[in-house]
Amino acid sequence: MKGFERKRGVAWVGILIAIGLILIGVAVAIGPAGIDFGFDFGWSLDGQRFDRSYQESLNDAIKSIDIYTLNGEVEVVGWEESFISLEVKQTVKVSSENLKEKYFEETKPVVTILDGLLRIVTPRLQQTGEFRGQGASIYLRVPIELLEEVVARTSNGRLKAASLNSYVNVESSNGGIEIYSINGRVVAETSNGPINARDIVGPMEFQSSNGPFTGARLNGDLRVTTSNASINVETSSSNISALTSNGSINITDCILQGTKNSFRTSNGKVTVNSTLSSQGTLELASSNGQILLFVPEDIRAYIDASTSNGRVDMTGLSITVSSMSKTSVRGNLNNGSDLDITLRTSNADIVIKKK
Repeated sequence: MKGFERKRGVAWVGILIAIGLILIGVAVAIGPAGIDFGFDFGWSLDGQRFDRSYQESLNDAIKSIDIYTLNGEVEVVGWEESFISLEVKQTVKVSSENLKEKYFEETKPVVTILDGLLRIVTPRLQQTGEFRGQGASIYLRVPIELLEEVVARTSNGRLKAASLNSYVNVESSNGGIEIYSINGRVVAETSNGPINARDIVGPMEFQSSNGPFTGARLNGDLRVTTSNASINVETSSSNISALTSNGSINITDCILQGTKNSFRTSNGKVTVNSTLSSQGTLELASSNGQILLFVPEDIRAYIDASTSNGRVDMTGLSITVSSMSKTSVRGNLNNGSDLDITLRTSNADIVIKKK
């Protein structure tokens, strides 16, 4: 029996050695390029990186801009000149220096102008043994008065739009977004990056994941969604909907407009210290986070505040109570109900204070 087990063990060793020799043979046949492990967005573990940049001016009358690039930044900024300035910064990663010019040309952004539309598109090449990755950053200065629409897309790079009187729609992945001095509708989306917005007039939609939002001097309907990050808005006059998770929400020195303002998170604190709308609904909600709301002394509102494993503190406020328990309060402030305020959390307190 022991002899049989020894023979079986020797057989298994022989099989394993044979498999190892086969794998070595495959690796030799494929060569280093075949086993070069790189990320989908372009950079491999070896290869040489080369950079180049160039500029050009465009004198065509442009009303719309459409940009697509990858592994690079995008900037669109308005200025007082009558022409468009375009700057491109390219990066390629290749197996040898004598290939760089070839791939600079093959990955050079293609610029077309038709019927007032300026389109800039960076070709996407498949990685090969000699070509390991690419990137292109695009920087535009455009006449501020002529432009009506800006659409820009990139990956693994930041986006910036500024000083424009136009509709702006931008999207990135793994890159931050900065938008300021815009007169027009704004839509911005990214992942794994922050969004900073200021001095905007018009409806706004911002979306991120794993990135905070910071806004100041925003005027218009404001919709903000993120996750695992905070939302901070100050000195703005807006109808606001803010939603996040695992992050705090802070609304400071704002004027809340419209008939519905909503601030919701989980595992984070919600603080609203702003001028409240005189009517409509106001919602503050969290789980495992404190709710802190500042109200004017003469506010006429209906309060519905409820928590679990916490308390409701309304010290110093004039309220006609309709129901009360250790963890909830319902009633009317100053005998009014023009504004309907709902406050919800768990495992934390709800505090309502006079401004």
